[in-house]
Amino acid sequence: MTSLVKELGAKYVISKADRDIHAKFLLRNGADEVVYPDRDIADKLARRCSIDNVFDYIELTEGYAIYEIPVKPKWVGKSIMDVNFRKKYNVNILGIKNAEKTKLMPGADYVFGAEDHLMVMGHQDMIGELV
Repeated sequence: MTSLVKELGAKYVISKADRDIHAKFLLRNGADEVVYPDRDIADKLARRCSIDNVFDYIELTEGYAIYEIPVKPKWVGKSIMDVNFRKKYNVNILGIKNAEKTKLMPGADYVFGAEDHLMVMGHQDMIGELV
């Protein structure tokens, strides 16, 4: 199928593989890129489950990711500035989710609620300190 799509004039062909041997075959037959969706989902799930209190995870580059984490009880009622979030934990808060809404790029005066989930971006080594 990959070679047929290429013969029909596709400029860029992305094919799905289950194993490395399958990927080699696809690349030899015209695939420009090969993806492993089952492996990638399993890897994402394993990472998410290996860290307590991580609701979701999106890898950006090697070592850096966006994590959805709960607010710690000691932060409830305090602002981002009060917690001194960026300096203390070396991560950026991209957004805050709760049952009512999602607030992107919250200001330093945002006060944490008990039901808030934080969307933070940073190095994976720093996330362990947050959860």
